[in-house]
Amino acid sequence: IVDIKTIPENKEKLSVLTYNILAPGLAKFGYCDPKFLEWQYRKYKILEQIKLYNADIMCFQEMQSGAYTDFFTPSLHEFDSIFQTKGRVGKFLQKEQFNVDGCSIFFRKNKFDLVEYEAFEYRQIAAKRDVGIVHPKFASIFNFRDDIALVCILRIKETQELICVVNTHLYWDPRFDGIKLWQGKVLLEELDRIEQRYLGVPIILCGDFNSIPSSSLYSYLQKGTLENNDKGLFFDDVKVTMNTLKHKFKLNSVYGITIGEPDFTNITDTYKGTLDYVWISEHLE
Repeated sequence: IVDIKTIPENKEKLSVLTYNILAPGLAKFGYCDPKFLEWQYRKYKILEQIKLYNADIMCFQEMQSGAYTDFFTPSLHEFDSIFQTKGRVGKFLQKEQFNVDGCSIFFRKNKFDLVEYEAFEYRQIAAKRDVGIVHPKFASIFNFRDDIALVCILRIKETQELICVVNTHLYWDPRFDGIKLWQGKVLLEELDRIEQRYLGVPIILCGDFNSIPSSSLYSYLQKGTLENNDKGLFFDDVKVTMNTLKHKFKLNSVYGITIGEPDFTNITDTYKGTLDYVWISEHLE
């Protein structure tokens, strides 16, 4: 969770939380007593933690459709929200669709009005236009994934300023740095398209990026460019593009420019590291 200020004279202060709440089917850790991983126990602890943080904007990953509808929305009645399931929802019977997870954004009713929102699946964007992937195996993995992003434009009631809030959850597998890099590329291209309607709108980009601070994606987000010799542009030693990647947004990780990235945001039986971030554009501090 972080506190963010808008740059103009009013300097409206906002608190932002990003949180992968771990879908029930993925809650399998040997170091934890199974009774504490049961959703009926865990959901109340998550809610308790959320209310303790008392954020203005909250971005959640791995929130199941049923949990969003039946638990979090009524429990967080002081918030408006938007939600999008992953693309696999269409493969399930209607009664099973409540178990499909996705991303949500909650924002305080007394602070914000929703102007508009969009949700998109990375592979659907890739199917519509060339995203620079030419290696067949790389493309097959990219197109198989149903990872998503959720983008909304909010108006701050007190100042009438607009902000763009983004929540995403990228591919999990640590072996494929390049898949996450290309998902990040698609995300920023879509943000560029949306930003054309709201020129200069401040951006808050949250999510589980499944990428460590030394990754190609982190470097690309931070520096705005990635040279064509970067390891993330290769797949099994085969180059997947000839182009240098560039984006126009001047983004900073809030923790990265203040106290430094945390030692970890994720712990499993076999892994401990930082994968989750809050990024802000130059219009915020």
